[in-house]
Amino acid sequence: KGIATQMPITSFLFGIGILAIMGLPPFNGFVSKYLMLFANIQAGHIELAVLILIGSVIGAFYYVRLLQVVFFEKYEGPPLKEAPLPILITLGVLGALVLVNGVYPEFGLSFVLPAVEYIAVSSSMNIQEIPLISATWSLPIIIPMIGALIVYFIGKYSIKLSGFSTVILLALT
Repeated sequence: KGIATQMPITSFLFGIGILAIMGLPPFNGFVSKYLMLFANIQAGHIELAVLILIGSVIGAFYYVRLLQVVFFEKYEGPPLKEAPLPILITLGVLGALVLVNGVYPEFGLSFVLPAVEYIAVSSSMNIQEIPLISATWSLPIIIPMIGALIVYFIGKYSIKLSGFSTVILLALT
């Protein structure tokens, strides 16, 4: 509970991983869930797409609860140090890749497409083409995403300033 106050960097990177598992944009989990849904719908398996969505919603309740416990509950344990530097570097690289592949999905897919093409040609399987995903991030999308983080961190110091910054961000969008 509340370990984010003791290990903020590790907890932040954990949060990125959880949000990616939930399949939220701008994280790479969104791209993979989108591709699973796309493939099922294109193949006529609507029931499987619905099952994936139901599983995602059920999982989201669990993951949101995890985030709540880590970030918003009070820590009542012994003082802790941040994770060791080699672990932080590794987690940081993975967190950056999660974000890069979510914001720029063509990067990750460029590694997958040659393998898919090779399998399709060598096995004579009728493999459906992977759709090109191009993410565009306009200001009405970016402002609330970054704004939510800003409001959160301001709120840790002043509820009043957090309220004012929320109104300003809403006016900008």
